[in-house]
Amino acid sequence: MNAEHSRKSFIFGDFRLDAGMRILSENGREIHLPKRPFNVLSYLVENRQRIVSRDELLEKFWDGHDVYDDALRKTIGALRKALNDLEKPPRFIETRYGSGYRFIGDVIAVEPEKEKEKKRITAAEPQKPRYVLLTISAVCLISLVAFGFLAFRQKTNNVSAKSENPSGKKAEKHSIAVLPLKNLTGDAANDFLSDGVTESIITELSRIPELKIISRSSTFTFKNKEINAPEIAEKLKIESFLEGSLQKKGDLLSVNVRLINAKDGRILWTSRDFERPLNQSFELQDIISCNVANELGAELCGLIAQNPRRYTKNSDAYQAYLQGRFHWNKRTGEGIKKSIEYYEKAVALDGNFAPAFAGLSESYLQGIWHVPFPAKEVLPKAKTAALKALELDDTLAEAHTALTNVYQLEWNWTEAEREIARAVELNPRSARAHHVQAFSFLVAGRNDEAVAAIERAGELDPLNLVINTDKAMIFFVANRNEEAFRQWEKTLELDPNFIMAREHRAVAFEVVGNETAAIEERAKVMQLYGETPEKITAFRQSAAKSGLREFYRKKLQSELAKESRGEYVSSAFLAIYYVALGEKEEAFKRLERAFNERSAEMVFVKTSRQFDPLRSDSRFADLFRRAGLPE
Repeated sequence: MNAEHSRKSFIFGDFRLDAGMRILSENGREIHLPKRPFNVLSYLVENRQRIVSRDELLEKFWDGHDVYDDALRKTIGALRKALNDLEKPPRFIETRYGSGYRFIGDVIAVEPEKEKEKKRITAAEPQKPRYVLLTISAVCLISLVAFGFLAFRQKTNNVSAKSENPSGKKAEKHSIAVLPLKNLTGDAANDFLSDGVTESIITELSRIPELKIISRSSTFTFKNKEINAPEIAEKLKIESFLEGSLQKKGDLLSVNVRLINAKDGRILWTSRDFERPLNQSFELQDIISCNVANELGAELCGLIAQNPRRYTKNSDAYQAYLQGRFHWNKRTGEGIKKSIEYYEKAVALDGNFAPAFAGLSESYLQGIWHVPFPAKEVLPKAKTAALKALELDDTLAEAHTALTNVYQLEWNWTEAEREIARAVELNPRSARAHHVQAFSFLVAGRNDEAVAAIERAGELDPLNLVINTDKAMIFFVANRNEEAFRQWEKTLELDPNFIMAREHRAVAFEVVGNETAAIEERAKVMQLYGETPEKITAFRQSAAKSGLREFYRKKLQSELAKESRGEYVSSAFLAIYYVALGEKEEAFKRLERAFNERSAEMVFVKTSRQFDPLRSDSRFADLFRRAGLPE
């Protein structure tokens, strides 16, 4: 063993081979190996790019004595037993009859700390010169799934680096995106697998302080689309991207990826096919991430080696989790209900599966808006799931984000602010965490910090329509009207049919007194909702005569009719209609009812400029004083 290799450690599957310390371990548990078998294993791993002949091994470790040929076979057998590699085909040590032996497992090599040159690791290919993209100092690659779906391993976060760089922005030296893996299984029902592995890759990349990784919502706008590299670079503001495909043969997953220069479309690196059984998919993301990181001269292998724990090895729980992420990302009422079913299945199959508990909490919370669920019914369930996730792993940023939402809806503002700060500290590259923090700042009246947080979320997820729309809304709440309307325009350039942006802009036009523009925007919203041309024409004619009063009167009647039938209707929304109709006393009655119900929408009543006509009334300020909100 030469000096360089003697200092290395190697990761393959659940095993770590520490050549310097002469230790073989599995998931942190040391496995005893006598000196000679350990040396043979180290030699095979170090020379994995070639077949090592029997004569070479005998010469090196038995002084070439033929009498020890049987001893070599016994040594290889002992290694296979130690590595649980007794079945065919082998996972790690392959016998080449008449030739010798070859180590065929995918390997992550952890260089000595003082080594500066990062080397690309493959199991069966000779090392090739790595490409350096632009002036990259540190970047890496290996999701899912809005998951993240996710790496099914205990996530390690470089908290010490973040303490020097709390925003996660200063140290970023390269920008990269992971495009959705193409589903080549021949069955669209397997989209949850290709989407899930993609999301796990994204999640793994976010561990790198020097890397700006684009979030899922933005990269998935390119799903099943043929778009040239420069266009991707322009839309995402990135320097490189990873693309690839996933195939499935029985329980075996196969992933092939390539790294592309986003400026000119040059292929920087192409992988071979990486294959693993479904319940070992975390090994796929580890080996891909380490390979790409080494190609770009980045450090990720050490993080993986330091923290080899996995969240689950239960294949059915893993698939249920990916299904949960897949349906959650649809952000529809039915999608949220489906996601809850799958997350509940995942945690029933593996009660220690922390990300599944975090996902379950998020689904209950999103269900308040998308189904809608009454907040009183689901908030306790969301809280229980979030707390369970943190009990299992208190470094899980997604769980802290979910608990933030719970505390906001419980009006526990101090705890909410603490939880979201922790989420951002743990994962400063999470667009969702910055998005949630923006609202936390907004509700607290810290408008400048809210703007900074939503802008950071937009940098990480530039094509996310909700983030873009909320950015405009936050500008508007902060009385930065010109910037708000410019941002709504940018959002609608991304998608002219995004109803949320048009509804928000219609309200803004009303607030600033531009009723003509508000009417046209409302008409467009009606068209997008599928109203008949006759109804839209009637609306325009009515609005031209008496403004939007008739529009709000009909909306109020419709919602009151639902309420009379026993359907859940937000009292806070009904208050909006009463304010628009000038019925101040009825508005306050509804707000008081919303307060007593601890309505989820009360969080937004304080910030919405639709309630400006009530702000001079002392009852309005008193309402939020009782809710513990700053004036």
